[in-house]
Amino acid sequence: MSYPTYPGGYMYPNETLIWLPIIVTYIVFISIASGSAIMLSLGVLFDKSILRRMVPLFLMMSIATALVYLLGPLADLRRPDRAPYIFLYPHVIPSEMYPGISIISFMATIMWPLLIILLFILGYLVLFRGMWNSIVSKILALLLIVVGLVWSTYFAPLLFTTLPLLALYNFIPLLPAESFLEAIALSSSLALLALLIHYRSQEKSSAKFLSQVILACSLVFITLRLFQVFRLYAYLTGSPEALIFIEVFSNMNIIVLILAAISSILAFYTYIKGYNILTILLALLTLIWVFTDRWLFAINIQSISKTALAVVPYSLDLASWALESIAMAFLALFVYYVLYAWIVREPLIKAVGEVK
Repeated sequence: MSYPTYPGGYMYPNETLIWLPIIVTYIVFISIASGSAIMLSLGVLFDKSILRRMVPLFLMMSIATALVYLLGPLADLRRPDRAPYIFLYPHVIPSEMYPGISIISFMATIMWPLLIILLFILGYLVLFRGMWNSIVSKILALLLIVVGLVWSTYFAPLLFTTLPLLALYNFIPLLPAESFLEAIALSSSLALLALLIHYRSQEKSSAKFLSQVILACSLVFITLRLFQVFRLYAYLTGSPEALIFIEVFSNMNIIVLILAAISSILAFYTYIKGYNILTILLALLTLIWVFTDRWLFAINIQSISKTALAVVPYSLDLASWALESIAMAFLALFVYYVLYAWIVREPLIKAVGEVK
């Protein structure tokens, strides 16, 4: 079969079917939910840690975003009326007629309910039953960490399996690790902002710890990304596919690195000075950094043709994306408010000796 051609390669029939920008919002929400789940699990596992005091906050953040983030791919569907079929007939068991499994079905029908269930059960056991040191709570916390790790790195296998550009993995093999670091940094920065809003000022011990976490994650992220850039330019630039990838990748990647560097500087000064305005700027810059990087790989990379030999121009409905994203954000905030006002009520567990 022959296909229409354009300079640099063939155009396949599904060439112009790309993810809509709402997928970026979806992946950012995944980062918040998975990063918060991992942080609260660590608080359950380690006794007398500062993380334990923040378990209620991370629990509310994770539940609020996890409950709504599937609205992202739902808004991206060209046939939303068929969305229930992914739950009614999930392709998670290989068969002779349908070999392999659907990673999207697996995540939607198994890993997403598992995340929600673990969050509710673990939150109930430790916050309402006080079972911090029980073996059941420890096992559930470990399982939640595994689920959080799968979700925080899910974007990479989603990219590599959804787009038939498997050669991309040769260029960015450390993308799963970078996604994990971004998830932890983003959830920590938003936790800082949430504590500032709740208490009208920084809670010193929590602010120092979270700023350290953000600083460490941003510095490691920058190191990994620079290593990948060096590897890309030094060893992989001989092929036309690599040149096309660099063309699409380079400019926005520079912006990502600059934003990550500024976030690390703000995290350092937040740790040293503790000014409220620094906390706000740190949370916003970290969100923009993670969002930009998600946009780079979820949207920009799709402009590379399926042959990886040319760049295909495309247009996006940014107005619809903005409205859909705002709706998801407000819905998550509403869930967070319900959890805070009616169920959890305190974002921080009282410190020993603190007057209630």
